[in-house]
Amino acid sequence: MINEASIGEFVRTPEAVLPEHLTNRHIYNQYVIRTQQRDELRAFLQSRNVASEIYYPIPFHQQECFAYLNPRSNDYPVSRTAAQQVLALPIYPGLTAEMQEYAVAQLREFYLGG
Repeated sequence: MINEASIGEFVRTPEAVLPEHLTNRHIYNQYVIRTQQRDELRAFLQSRNVASEIYYPIPFHQQECFAYLNPRSNDYPVSRTAAQQVLALPIYPGLTAEMQEYAVAQLREFYLGG
């Protein structure tokens, strides 16, 4: 599975923020990074057959089911930013080491040009 060790090799840049954890184990259901280049990165990965997903493109406070809360347009700036920047990378039990290495190589190509 994609992990800090493989991604951390090259994505320790201001452009990509990785998940933080306090232990040496994880139980990620999704491996979500934050990047200002989210849409460009997603298109790049898609063109190279690397899956990615945007799970919450609309901040919770802007979803119809929460309209009764009458949020102001400037409420929840962190939520708005996250909705524009988060991207889930592939992580699942069947992800082989080869698939992981390929995904990491594509991320490296995007951020470092090779």
